[in-house]
Amino acid sequence: MTRTRIVAMALLLLAIVVARVHHASWRAFHAGRSAQAAGDTPGAIANFERAIHFYAPGSPWVESSVKALWAIGAGAEESGDRALALSAYRTLRSSLYAVRSTYTPFSEWIGRCDDRIARLVAEDPDYRSRFPGVSAAALEARVRENLSRNEAPDVLWSIVVEIGFFGWVGGTIGFILRALGESRETFSSRRAIVWGSIVVAGYALWIVGLMKA
Repeated sequence: MTRTRIVAMALLLLAIVVARVHHASWRAFHAGRSAQAAGDTPGAIANFERAIHFYAPGSPWVESSVKALWAIGAGAEESGDRALALSAYRTLRSSLYAVRSTYTPFSEWIGRCDDRIARLVAEDPDYRSRFPGVSAAALEARVRENLSRNEAPDVLWSIVVEIGFFGWVGGTIGFILRALGESRETFSSRRAIVWGSIVVAGYALWIVGLMKA
């Protein structure tokens, strides 16, 4: 197999990976919309969170899920449901932190969430009772300071994502080169099982890592 064909297959695999991520995000987003239509707000929040976790640059479904979570939080605020509003804002905030790497996508939304969370927490009677005599403004500043601390993704699960991705792609290339060979006569069932197992394990690790990171 020529080097050109190997490069072409690698590019094809990369395109498949990107398409798979976009599709998973699309499915999760529409599952969230369906949950909303059915009145299942917690289910909608969970699915929008999942859609964001399948982040790929330029994905419209991730951006739509960000806006959907924000809308849930804003709507809950208007109706006086502080707990639901906090759940939506915190989910949005943690989801964006979970998908950051060398940069943080939609970083401006994190700041907006911090403002809303700080105000809602500071207004909570149970929280205020823990700090008698402290003004609401001081409590809000305290919460915002805590939120401003750097929150990196879980290192272990981030490593799992990388291992899973390269295991999946590398296993697929190995399957093509080592198991299939140049012709049908050179097919090796033993090698196919080994490399096929690597593909499955790598893909599974990649998906689990994306959900947990």
